[in-house]
This record gives sequence, C-alpha cells and structure tokens, in this order.
Amino acid sequence: MSFTEWLARDGVTVTPSPRDLTLTSEGLWTCRAGLHTFAPWSCVLAAARIGATLYVLVPRRPPKPPWIEVSEKRAREAGTTVEELAAGIEARLSHEGGYRDAVEKRSLLRPEQLLEGLVADDPVPGTVEVPVGPGPDHQKTLVERVFTTALGGGIGIFGGVYGGMLLTAIVGPVAWAFPAAMVAGAAAGAIGIWRLTEPRRSTGRVLALAPDGCVVGLPDGVRVWAWADLGPFETKSRSVWKGMVRREEAHLVILDGDGRELGAMHHSWFSRPLALIVEIAEAYRQRFSR
Repeated sequence: MSFTEWLARDGVTVTPSPRDLTLTSEGLWTCRAGLHTFAPWSCVLAAARIGATLYVLVPRRPPKPPWIEVSEKRAREAGTTVEELAAGIEARLSHEGGYRDAVEKRSLLRPEQLLEGLVADDPVPGTVEVPVGPGPDHQKTLVERVFTTALGGGIGIFGGVYGGMLLTAIVGPVAWAFPAAMVAGAAAGAIGIWRLTEPRRSTGRVLALAPDGCVVGLPDGVRVWAWADLGPFETKSRSVWKGMVRREEAHLVILDGDGRELGAMHHSWFSRPLALIVEIAEAYRQRFSR
C-alpha cells in the first residue's frame, strides 16, 4: 500500500471478525457497529492523546476524519486502556519503522507544489487534512437555540389557527379541530425555523499538514509555508463579538521562526478539539523542520 492511497479496508465486513482494538505485527484493527478498519503500521502517523481520548492518525478517505477516535470507555470494553493502547502503538511504530520513517525517504515538495497538489486533489504522501467546522458565525448558544425553537413554535401556532378554521370548514365544528391544528402548526413551525437557521455542514478542509509543509485556510485566504519558516503553534484567547456581547474565545495562532504572528483562526473553524489540532501540528513541525 502506497502513501498516496487511502486505507484499503476501512468500514468493511471481515470474516472471521477480529476483536476491536487489536494490535498485530501488521497493523491496528478497530471495529464499530460490526464494520472493521485495518491500518497497516506503514500508514499510521502517530497516536495523539487528548484528555481521555486517543486519536490514531491514519489516511482515511474523506468525509471520514484522518484519525481513528478511541474513548476510554471503548478501550476498557476491549480489555485495555487509552494509555496502554497509546504506548503499544508507539512501541510498534518504533519497532516497525513505519510511516514516519518511510515518508522521509522521498523528495519533499516545495510549498507552492504542495499547494498545487492539494488544490488539484492530487494526493500528497503523508498529508493529514483537517475537515472544516461551522465557523464562528454559525455557533449557537443554548439560549439562542431555545429562542429559535420558541419563535418557530409561535409562528406555527398562528398558522395552526388558520389551519383549524380550514379544518372546521371541511369536517365541521368538532372539538379536536383547533387543538390538533395548533399543535401540528407549532411543531412544523419550530422544526422549520430550526432547520432554516441551522448551519450547513461544510465538506472542505481548513488545514493540511504534510512532511513538505503546512497549508492553512485563513479568513483572508489560503497560505502555505515550509516547516522551516514556522515557529510553534499556540492557542490564545482573542476577543470576538457574539451578537451584542464581546467574549474571549480560543484561536489557533501561527507564528514564524522569530515569533511574529502569521495568522489566527477561531477554534470553531476546526471540526475537532483545538488541543488535538495543536498537538498534531506541533508533531509535524518538530519532526520536519529539522
């Protein structure tokens, strides 16, 4: 299997069925809902632990995220722990050589070549692509969601009144006509307003990390850098407006080698926790900036 291909067995039926979270000399087996995924060691980038969750980084075909997510509960159900599983994976990678050694044997692309390959959807060996999140403009607080639902329900009730009048005209003056029409109208209005205001899930990518460099979709455009030109990735709080309120929220901050800021992205642009994004990005930078 080459590094320009996706995992060959990802969400497939296997007979006989291997146990979930099984480490073998060939790779890692996982199972969800009766479907199995096999990641050869040559295709495992790393294992990043964030809190009680382990993310095993592997090349998976979008829209699947480029990692296998393992919770502490899932690990215990398989007779292990997240800590033991992470140690086992790291030991296998060190013993087998695997992905991280193999990608360094090829010639690295220049930053502009890396960007051209990603824009053309030409698989670039060793790339982790982070799916884009909804963005700060589409985040809703619990209060906003309740208000949206109530507004839709109120509009629906008015529609239900007219529906009840129409239903009475058709079936006659029965006791259940108005209540039934109002309940149906309120439900339809609430669901309709909710769906209209709910953000549409994006299918693009906002961050691509490769041995060759880093491509970031910043608010002002797409940028690409070689690892040697970048400093540490950091998480910093920045002031943002939420309606009429100004709040401090987390951003991914990208620095150059001299500590100057190159760009910042609100955490909601990422489909996974910002701590995970920073850990993956730092692992790439530290390995390939040498």
